[in-house]
Amino acid sequence: AKPPYAIMATRKSFAVLQCGWPSPAVAERFGSYGEMLERLLARPASQTWRTFDVELGRDMPTDATLRGFDGLIVSGSRHAVYDDAPWVADVAALVRAAVDRRQKVRGRSLFFWAP
Repeated sequence: AKPPYAIMATRKSFAVLQCGWPSPAVAERFGSYGEMLERLLARPASQTWRTFDVELGRDMPTDATLRGFDGLIVSGSRHAVYDDAPWVADVAALVRAAVDRRQKVRGRSLFFWAP
């Protein structure tokens, strides 16, 4: 028989919308923002993570894909939310849709300007 707490243990899944890359020196030492977030926050036995490299629209998930995750984390970016770039508007729409359906969304400086 399973212990009672085992019934409550469910695997959580998180999507990271990676909106930029660290400098080459930082990336070489620590990896991408998605990799850093996963190392910092992940509990491997109970979580799965998927990073989408959305900067410039390279790996843009659909809203339907994001619905399959328990939570959404949005990285910072050198781009501003007001930049006239289609991928920025696409990410903003995905985040709005996730918030509207009350999906857990977290971000640190969702979009910030860093030259």
